[in-house]
Amino acid sequence: MSTSPQPSKEEPSSPTPSGSGSSTQHRVQPNMQGTIVSVPPEGALSPRTSERCFTYCSQSVAGRTSHHKPWCCSLCIRRVFPHEVERRARAPKPHPHDEHSAKIPLPPDSRTTLGAFLTSPSAAAVAAAAAAQEPPTPAPPHNHAPPAHAAAPAAPEDDDDAPQYWQPGTYIWITRSAPETVDHIQLMQLSLEEQEKYQAEIARRRRDANDKWRQEMRRREQMVMLWPPKLATMAPEMPFPEMISPASILLPLAPWTYVDAMSARITKYLQPTHKLVRSLQLSFEQGHQQDLAKELWNRGLSSPWNFAVRSGGALVKLVRGDGGGGKDGKDGKDGKGV
Repeated sequence: MSTSPQPSKEEPSSPTPSGSGSSTQHRVQPNMQGTIVSVPPEGALSPRTSERCFTYCSQSVAGRTSHHKPWCCSLCIRRVFPHEVERRARAPKPHPHDEHSAKIPLPPDSRTTLGAFLTSPSAAAVAAAAAAQEPPTPAPPHNHAPPAHAAAPAAPEDDDDAPQYWQPGTYIWITRSAPETVDHIQLMQLSLEEQEKYQAEIARRRRDANDKWRQEMRRREQMVMLWPPKLATMAPEMPFPEMISPASILLPLAPWTYVDAMSARITKYLQPTHKLVRSLQLSFEQGHQQDLAKELWNRGLSSPWNFAVRSGGALVKLVRGDGGGGKDGKDGKDGKGV
């Protein structure tokens, strides 16, 4: 006597860590024949690729001798999944899965414009230019120091631009800086929230370093009269003059956004062409071109010699510039007449 196969019990999954999204264990499901099917995990422990980076670096003999940084160019394709921008709030029962957007802001590289990225010199070009010429003489400390009431220079912001946050989708990150490449590789082991905290800490340390530099410059400005002339030119430079490096840029790869923008621009430039083609189409449909061809054919058959002479003369005038309603040619060199 045959017995129906007993369905296997589903293996219990371990508790989902905070912010991991879906279950992180392989779900075991029985099919109709009793065979156990293992479903790959989803969410934070999904085996899907999150980011791919392609890096190329080169170094010259002179650069190695002078201990210059290598020239590097990196391109990373980052795919952001929904569970990365959503986090599960620790809510009491019966709402254990209350999800809301984490609202993680984009890194500073996203504020780099494409024009600034393309026009910014590479590190190799700056190093080569510095090696080719003599080092410039630094200015005295009082020229470096800002006034006592001066605040930290704020980065230019556009009031019309709303804050940008990470969204599920694909992003592309490009840099021409070797240190930025190393930092990005280190950040590949952190989540978006951890990256935000790390970058905020780095920005805070840079601001603190710049503030200490300003205090030192103000102190030196008060003592500049006591310094010898040679020591007055040994003032240190600002540690971090650029809080946002123009050598790196982060762009969202939203195909519909670029397609819409490109389509609108193409439509704007081709709008006169569309009208011209439409007028030509109506002209053919109404028979205007056919009537014109018949008229030219009849005139050519009735008086071919006169037709050829007039056509040739008009063509010669057009080539020489003698026509045009009296605004060029015989009427004067500048088209204003004699």
